[in-house]
Order: sequence, then structure tokens, then C-alpha cells
Amino acid sequence: MKGGGANALPPDFSRNALDMASIDEWTSVRPAGLKNHLVLQLGIAGATLTARLQKQLAAHRLTPREAIVLWLVDSHPGATQAELAASLGITPATLSQCAKRLIALRWLEPVFAVDDKRRRGIYLTAAGGVVLSKALTVIDAHEAAVRAQLGASSSLLILDGLACLR
Repeated sequence: MKGGGANALPPDFSRNALDMASIDEWTSVRPAGLKNHLVLQLGIAGATLTARLQKQLAAHRLTPREAIVLWLVDSHPGATQAELAASLGITPATLSQCAKRLIALRWLEPVFAVDDKRRRGIYLTAAGGVVLSKALTVIDAHEAAVRAQLGASSSLLILDGLACLR
């Protein structure tokens, strides 16, 4: 952002996604100086928001990571576990644990490639599609609540900022 300092920020930028009532309350529960560390604050906010989403997805016997894997497989049918792990920025072993559970629930199906029997692509099953649809409804509601807390312009700034970190 060029020039402008605090004036360049949108008016709703100072709203807090963690829903703290005031700076005094916020600083009383965090070590002094922590509020000025962006990376730590992103981690805390991410953990808080993920924990909220996890509670909401529990009704569908799904974790946020599993919902993301279902969503990714739906978007990239036939991708391998290694390809899926790379696109999520997690290890193949972590993805494998998640995929094993989703395969056991019959929400994903591994299929050997016709031209290369060493390659196993992953596909979403019909039952997985139903669960994904329910999960996306929960995720969309969660997203709307977070965006409402932040305000439209702050939400866009945060998304733009996060895109720069990838």
C-alpha cells in the first residue's frame, strides 16, 4: 500500500476477528508485545478459526483438513496423494492418514490408472459428494460469519496479503 499510513487502511480494519472487547482485555490475556508479532497473530487467529470450524463440521464426522481434501479431490479428480499433498503444502504421510480414513468411510475411492498400474488416482464417491456438499454449507456459513466480523474491505486486504505469502 502506498503512503497514507493509518489513513490508507479501511475504516473497519481495526475490528478484531478474535472478538476481544477491547485492547486492554486483549493485552491482559496475551504476553506483552505479542500483539505486534504478525506471524504469531496469524497462527493464533488461524488456530481459533479452525477450532470453531472443527466444532461445526463435527456433526458431519469431518475435520477441516478432511473437508479440504474432499474439496480438492472433487476439483482434481484422479490426482495422486502426492499431488494432493503438494498442493496443500503438507507431507504425503499426513495426506495419506487423512485419505485412509476417507477411503474407509467410502467417501473417496483410489483407482489405478489404466496406462500405469503404479499410479493410483483418488476420486470422490457419490457418498463423498453428499458429505462435501454438507461441509461446504458449513464452511460457507463460517466464512460469512468471519467476513462479517472483519468487514468487507478488511477481508479483501487480508486475502490479498495472504496471497503474497504463498
